[in-house]
Amino acid sequence: MTGIRLEIKVFLAKLKERLGACGRREFLQRLRVRFSAGASAAPRSDSVLPDALRSEQDAVNLAEEADTLSLYDPITIDSYEAWQNHVQKVSDISKMRNCLAEYDSLAQDENMQKYFTSVNKTLEREIPKFVEKIFKKPCDIEENTSEDVAEQTGKFVKACILDLLRGCNSGIKHSSGTINSFYKAFAESVEKYLASIGVYCHHVVTGDNFKSLTRWFEPPSIITTADEKQVGVIDEIQLAPHRIPFLDQNEDRDELVLRGICTVFGHR
Repeated sequence: MTGIRLEIKVFLAKLKERLGACGRREFLQRLRVRFSAGASAAPRSDSVLPDALRSEQDAVNLAEEADTLSLYDPITIDSYEAWQNHVQKVSDISKMRNCLAEYDSLAQDENMQKYFTSVNKTLEREIPKFVEKIFKKPCDIEENTSEDVAEQTGKFVKACILDLLRGCNSGIKHSSGTINSFYKAFAESVEKYLASIGVYCHHVVTGDNFKSLTRWFEPPSIITTADEKQVGVIDEIQLAPHRIPFLDQNEDRDELVLRGICTVFGHR
């Protein structure tokens, strides 16, 4: 576990101590009330915020993210059978294949031939090759095996899958009719595949403030604006961020983040 992730985990534990025993909804409500009350309720000299967080609002956002993390099934590799089942799921690209087959007639469209050829190459050659290369059977199942497999899964997704989603998003933006329907359907099939291997889309929408989402995105491209109210607002999301929950060596939920790509309004 990295220093920042450990620091944040300790921070959440301290918050729960200060705010008292309660259910998750009550915890979030108490947290919002405490920080929205201002400096008198949460003086900086008594702050439990780690350096990784820039403001009290970051603390609220983080606690909410930790809360939503509990909604997802974490990668849990506690036996060789569990490892084998995970690798089998990674290798099962039938959802994407079926979508391509459903729109097979588009492969004859001169504007789509190159895209279909590229996707088929990824599915039939690159994915099997990369799975065989990266997912090596562990010598032993240890406390950190789940985290290791989560990291391997993230490396695989970045190498083979995320570009498929970027292509879909661009296609959706610049197409119409049947071709537009295909891009939407294929993007959905990719997300379903990702969810089946423990990789979940973290939904962000245009119009959100980027400052509260820096954990989820690479440094953004900037589009200038004269409207001061628009500065810092997300204009376009080329690739949504994704999260990979897993059980750490203490059997607590943790996660890896695959950062998204976006464009943000900035000063002229």
